[in-house]
Amino acid sequence: MKIVYYVLLVLLTALFCFAGIAKLQDHPVHWAVFEKAGYSRVFFHGIAVMELLIAAGVWWPAIRTYALAGMFMIMIGAVVTHLKSNDAAWHYIVPVLVMGCCWWLYRQQLS
Repeated sequence: MKIVYYVLLVLLTALFCFAGIAKLQDHPVHWAVFEKAGYSRVFFHGIAVMELLIAAGVWWPAIRTYALAGMFMIMIGAVVTHLKSNDAAWHYIVPVLVMGCCWWLYRQQLS
């Protein structure tokens, strides 16, 4: 289980780093989703910084639980954003899978 645990941490870190960097670079696809939902560019960049901090935080054992909770909350926000934008159902797959991974990783920390 340790291998699965760390593989998931690596995958989530990569996902959050990719998303955060793309937002900081004002990637048009990412910005279009936020703009359609009515968010400001400052909020867009704030989420990017939070994603990068959270990606780093999962590797610091003292704050890993909080970083996983942060990932979970960012994904709740992603689902809400896609709901506000009336996006197709397939847009919810990644956020829901990430939420499930965060929950599983959190549960593994407790055991």
